[in-house]
Amino acid sequence: MNPHAQVSGDHARRPFPSCCIQLGLLTLLATLLASPGISQTAVTANRSSDVLQRPARAVTALSTDSIVGSTQRQELVMQWDGTAEDFYAVVGTLPGEAAEFIQLLTMPSDSGTINTVTACFGFDVAVTDFTFEVLVLRNSGGLPTTVLADEQFELPGVTSQDLCIAATLDLPVAQRRIFVGVRFPEIPGATQGSAGVFLGADQNGPSTSPSFARVHPDDPWETIQSFGFPDFRNLAIELEFTSEGEPPPPPLETCPAVACIEDDETLCLLNDRFQVKADFRDIAGASGPAKAGAEITPDTGFFHFPGQPNNVEVTTKLIDACGPFDRLWFFAAGMTDQEFTLKVCDTETGALRTYFDPLDKIFTTITDTSAFATCP
Repeated sequence: MNPHAQVSGDHARRPFPSCCIQLGLLTLLATLLASPGISQTAVTANRSSDVLQRPARAVTALSTDSIVGSTQRQELVMQWDGTAEDFYAVVGTLPGEAAEFIQLLTMPSDSGTINTVTACFGFDVAVTDFTFEVLVLRNSGGLPTTVLADEQFELPGVTSQDLCIAATLDLPVAQRRIFVGVRFPEIPGATQGSAGVFLGADQNGPSTSPSFARVHPDDPWETIQSFGFPDFRNLAIELEFTSEGEPPPPPLETCPAVACIEDDETLCLLNDRFQVKADFRDIAGASGPAKAGAEITPDTGFFHFPGQPNNVEVTTKLIDACGPFDRLWFFAAGMTDQEFTLKVCDTETGALRTYFDPLDKIFTTITDTSAFATCP
């Protein structure tokens, strides 16, 4: 983690009008909580938290003349469950630093347009003008790479409350899974240990996806949990997406279609057809390839940390369900709270699946019954 970063947290969701940003109107359901922020330095922040249910849509639908042809359709894309139990901020200690939060979202199709991005912020102080940026980054194996958009928006006259802001983007994209998020600076005049502004967070949603934060564009991305938010599930961010045509099935990544060769970092499962590898990152910062243990059965194996062959971390299994379901399934279970990235390659077809589980969170069991549509 960046040694110049300190962390503060707590909050939930609301509405608002804007100039460069579309008009949004939300109804609040407030329940006060008290929850201390968490700091990577000696500074901490305390802030009350409003918990409210997600009301009606906050963004305005596209006008009919913005929709070209009958095959286009606009859909809401969101990973959070519509309730923000907390608000987060990462506070920089050097000039020019600002909190950046992003999360991997899955679009309804491979090709379309991100029309609006809505983010829910909380404020500790009254602000004359609030400026933030919407970030869109390309995804590669569950990690952010190329910046596709970095657009700045300004909202005048923010009062000391929580607001959900819908920013118009109209960005064409050609990738189904994309990182979307925001960058926002610390508010001048905020109390010591507080950023003055926070981003909403869902802490009990049914699912999650890779999410990262940092305090400077030159810093490496780190998981949000690693900043001291162990209960994080999803950011209070959603978007409006216009798809073109019928959504195709989720695209498969590719890998070399060569025979699987088992070694101390590779499992060869299901009659050696599938190559399984794992990378790890632990709480101390160590990272690299996980070690493959002996196969338990021809379709099941496990991974452990280097030098710890008796300490099973993750167990993986390939299942031939081609007969009844015309699919090859992938299951995985973990007895760990360390970060793992699993890559499963069908060496006959070159189809690849990547699975990511974040640091400092109990491993989420994988039961992917649509993993490979590559039956013989």
